[in-house]
Amino acid sequence: MPLEGTLYNWVGIYKKAHNITTRDNNSSSSSETLDEENKRLRRENKLLKQERDILKKATAYFAKDLGTP
Repeated sequence: MPLEGTLYNWVGIYKKAHNITTRDNNSSSSSETLDEENKRLRRENKLLKQERDILKKATAYFAKDLGTP
C-alpha cells in the first residue's frame, strides 16, 4: 500500500484534480464513443505538447548557463 506522501499518490491527486483519466478510474471507457475519445486525446496531446515546449525552453536556458565559463 503506497504511503500518503509518495509520488504515486501525488500523481493520482493531480489527475483527479485535472480530470485526467487512467485505467484505474476510467470505468466508463467502454461506453466512450470514438468522437469523445478523439476529443479527449486531442486535449491530452495539446497539453503534452505544451509541457514538451516548456521543457525544451528550460533545457536551452540551463544549457546556455553551463556553456559560458
